[in-house]
Amino acid sequence: MNKILITGAAGFLGSNLAQYLLEDENNLVFGVDNFSSSTIQTLYKLLKNDRFNFIEFDLNSDITGLFDVAFDKIYHFSGFGDLKKYHKDAYEFMFNQINILNNIVKFAQTLGSRLITTTKNTDYQNHNYELFKYFDMLKFSEDLILDLIENNKLDAIILRLDSVYGKNMSKDDVRFVPKTIMNALNFSDIILNHDSVNYFTYVDDAIKNMVIAADNYCENKIVDIISPNLYLKSDVVNLIKKLTKSNSKLIIENPEILKPDYTPKTPQGLNLSYDFKPHEGIIETIKYFKLIYFNEL
Repeated sequence: MNKILITGAAGFLGSNLAQYLLEDENNLVFGVDNFSSSTIQTLYKLLKNDRFNFIEFDLNSDITGLFDVAFDKIYHFSGFGDLKKYHKDAYEFMFNQINILNNIVKFAQTLGSRLITTTKNTDYQNHNYELFKYFDMLKFSEDLILDLIENNKLDAIILRLDSVYGKNMSKDDVRFVPKTIMNALNFSDIILNHDSVNYFTYVDDAIKNMVIAADNYCENKIVDIISPNLYLKSDVVNLIKKLTKSNSKLIIENPEILKPDYTPKTPQGLNLSYDFKPHEGIIETIKYFKLIYFNEL
């Protein structure tokens, strides 16, 4: 049996990954979460599967001894997608995440596990923080992770994501797609500071490609798991309004259209593919929100 640990297992990415991995009967999946930015609701289906084991735990504490299992892989998702906490106090957020990452790195090193973690580089690339208890220089978040991997000689990979959306997102999620859907379903104004062109990736595509990257050798330590398709945020808003039959007003405060300053790199040696177009992914996401939060089929 493949023994796999997912941190942040109750979150958006973690719960979707657990569901995907459990489709393979050779996988035994363990999850850990402290529900600081998630709820047990996303785990209800998973907890019915006898190949899924879950422990509520705060990873700011040492994880050593929590599981009596030698994990083949550790997917570390805990906390990095919690933009609400990041925008509230970025320094404290980054400080806690590096502390958690240190604990996970030591744990993976002790077990000889392959470590898979994620970043959404656009969230942190304009912010430097001197985390003096761990480092004596200013670093970007990806550089911090790469240093930890290299210094501890880990078998590890960083998966870079951008604008991933889909089922198991919280109604309180401040990311663009869930926030827009909730506003549309509540007939509230949808306000964009700027219109912008983004890469939108449906969660099923992201998870499938994550597992491919985790299961195969890649020369690069950072792999883009980003759909190559670009779409205007305003076009996605109008699509959501149409599909929800919403009369929400779209307000764009500044006329300038921002374009991405980053082009995803095609990873060498990996056969990644993207099957969901935004229209299809948005339909599935709206269905989930209606069913879970509005009791509508």
